[in-house]
Parts: sequence; C-alpha cells; structure tokens
Amino acid sequence: MDRFIRSVWEVIEGQPCTQSYEFVNEAKALQASLRKSTGNVTYIVGGVLIEDDKLLMIQEAKKSCRGLWYLPIGRLETGETLEAGAQREVLEESGIKFTPKSLVCVEWYDGHWIRFIFTGQDVEGKLKTPEQQDHESIQADYFTDEQVRSHLKLRCKDALDVISRTQSWYKNLVANTQAILLPVCRPHKTVAVRILLAGCIKDTKEVYILAELGPNMHLPISVLDKHARKTGPAAVENAVKSAGYHGTFDIKGVLSVEHSGETNGHDGIWLTLFATTTKFTKDSKNWINIDSDQGLKQKILKLMHETKLVPIYTD
Repeated sequence: MDRFIRSVWEVIEGQPCTQSYEFVNEAKALQASLRKSTGNVTYIVGGVLIEDDKLLMIQEAKKSCRGLWYLPIGRLETGETLEAGAQREVLEESGIKFTPKSLVCVEWYDGHWIRFIFTGQDVEGKLKTPEQQDHESIQADYFTDEQVRSHLKLRCKDALDVISRTQSWYKNLVANTQAILLPVCRPHKTVAVRILLAGCIKDTKEVYILAELGPNMHLPISVLDKHARKTGPAAVENAVKSAGYHGTFDIKGVLSVEHSGETNGHDGIWLTLFATTTKFTKDSKNWINIDSDQGLKQKILKLMHETKLVPIYTD
C-alpha cells in the first residue's frame, strides 16, 4: 500500500512515477518509434506565444498550403524532448527563441498521433521576414486575436481552437486556478495512458481511488497494442475496465507526461490523467480508501473541485 500511495503522490505532483511496471506485456505492446522511414508513432509539438495580447503566427512555405497562416507547429524529431522539439519548431518557423512555461493542452485523436501544445515567453530573436524565407516558412508576425480570426487566411481552422485553449489557460492562471505542467523525464518504449480515477462519498467525504490489485498494486493502465489503433477514449476506457470499473467518469485533465526522447530506443510516452466519478461502490476491493493520508486526500479534493488541469482532447 505504501508503494501505491507514493506512486499516486508522484503523478499528482507531476513527477516521474518510479513504480515498476514489469507486468506490461512487451511482446504485445507497440514499441514506439519516431524514425521517418519505419516509425509507427507521430508526436506533434509547437508553441502558442502571446506578447502584448498579440499572437505569433507563421506563413506557410509548403507547396500544399503556401501563403496560408498557421501556428508554429510540427513533428517531433528523433532524439528530442517534447520541449526541445517545440522550441525548434518555433525558432525554425518564426525566428523567435522561447522558453516553454507549460503545456496548455494535449490532443490525442488517434492512438499513434498525439499533439502537445506549449506556451511560454518570447525571450530573444527576430521575426522572420520574406527575405529570409526557406522551406520552413515565408515569414512570421504578431497579430491581434481579431486579425487572426477575421482577416488571416488560415491553413486550418483548428488553429483557432488551440488559440482559444491557450487564452483560457492564461485566464485561469491569472485566477490562480491553473495547473502548470511540463513533461518529466522517464524513458518508455511504449505508449500508454495511466488514470487516477477518484470518487468521494458525499455524506462522509471519504475519498477513494481506483486501483488494479495484485502483488504490484497500481493505478489502471492501458498500453497500446501493436495490432490495435486505439483512439484516446478507447485507451482510457480500457484502463478503467482493467481495474474492474465499468461505470461513467469525467476526465478532468493531464497530471503528468513521461517522455525521454534523448534515450535511444525509448520513443514511448506515458500520460497520466485525472478523472472523477460518483458512480462507484466503495465496497469493491478495487476502490482504495486514502483517508489515512490527509495530505493526499486534500490534494485530490482540490483537484476535484478547484484546480484547472491541462486539458486533453480525445474526440
């Protein structure tokens, strides 16, 4: 039990989970690879920078969308961390160096395709001009929200959703309710979702966490199978079902992102999500009461009712 509680503390605080997961069937699991020719996963990274209420946008140079505008976003390369990849994309496409402050959202619509959007500070550099155009972009500039939404010809309208999510993140940050989240370094060969599903008894205020039982009790996990292209929702549902729960739940957001692209052969990513439910039976052995650790209980109650976590969009 102590090891389980420690692992819960780790993911709540955005730290690498040190618990062993030797039970993962490596033979059946997808061995994640970012290699261009033989890769089987795609991670998209980028940054939304806001300076003086203006948004950094880049004008595309690719033949398929030349002249259209978009956010500085692109594919993570082999050997990069998520943050380093976002910094490279912003620099290559806009000429601006930035320091990532936090993820603002994660998008996981396909089991093998995940997008990580950062925000941060414009620290140095000069905006790329048309005279400096290359295969990455034609130019970059800052625009007001109205200009982006009403006047720019966008490569894809999903940029507006990403912008809105970033603006909401900053609004919550000012209100002191927004969680700040950066990836933590832990090498993984697989792509998986770990879920911290919590429930609270209304009358007694007892707090319970769903767990997979056994010699190595742990939070529910779903590892992508090499033969199945699970969507984000399917992976989450499989995780809770693996612990015997078949009821409804509400995903509140991302607690941790574990990745270490700098480690050879470890292109995997593990996401830890926080979710809540009122539709559980505390008599089930899979629901673990955590009231003995008052600090953890208060942390979870705050996550349930106050804190705005970095959202994940799965459908």
